[in-house]
Amino acid sequence: MRILLVLGALLLAAPAAAHQETVAYSRMVIRESGDVDYALKIPVEDLAETAGKSGHAQLNAPEVRAAQELFFQKFQPLIGMSSAGVPCPVERAGIEVPEDERLYGEMRFVFHCPPGVPVTLDYRVFFDVDPGHMGMLEVETLGGKGRAELIVERPRWEVDPSAEGPPQVRPVGAAPPSARSKSAPAASSSVALEPQRRVEPDGGPRELEAAAASKATRVEKPAKRRASRDWLLIAFVVACAMGGYFTLRATRRRPASASSGKAALKEANPRQSAE
Repeated sequence: MRILLVLGALLLAAPAAAHQETVAYSRMVIRESGDVDYALKIPVEDLAETAGKSGHAQLNAPEVRAAQELFFQKFQPLIGMSSAGVPCPVERAGIEVPEDERLYGEMRFVFHCPPGVPVTLDYRVFFDVDPGHMGMLEVETLGGKGRAELIVERPRWEVDPSAEGPPQVRPVGAAPPSARSKSAPAASSSVALEPQRRVEPDGGPRELEAAAASKATRVEKPAKRRASRDWLLIAFVVACAMGGYFTLRATRRRPASASSGKAALKEANPRQSAE
């Protein structure tokens, strides 16, 4: 029974492991007309399942070309190009089978975007079956080249070809590095932030210092009140303990005092006791 369970677990894990640590290569060439030539290059063993083969079967060039319709149907919906939020029309430009240490299937597209404006690449290849997938992107414009790594946390990238020199390639939604480095740490929720006051014309930041002093005073006063309450509580506990101690001690000494008093009376009046 245990052997069957282990075999079942291995069979279930096999499809998921088939696409682990996948890597694909993308190349964008932005033309002066605004058209974007885009090529997606994937190792043939990672295309085998889409072609109807099992596992990481090694496809040859004729098999890749014969299955190009399946590849375009699978991967074209996973790649998008837009400009100012408007999708760029796309057309297929065929498939190639380059070889560089291994065999690849390279699907080619042409996106028709407006000229001279930033374009956004939306890349979703293999992320559904391999969250660790990485797409290596190379961008080329008239001004030079740029690169980026497409991962599941950063699937959308904006490319600005309008600047002089190499294109600016940055993830969509990420703050510029300069803004992140200059950002101040978040203030504590226990201290209310006050609007920054005007600095005096002579350059002396007196009002800012006064505001900082008032904040420090508001923070210190509760601490002092808490400390005084703690000392009062400690004094009250000590007083109660000492009172209890002395009460108990007096209670224990009372019977002995009464018996000694009776003995003293007998010695003082021996005749009365004899009668």
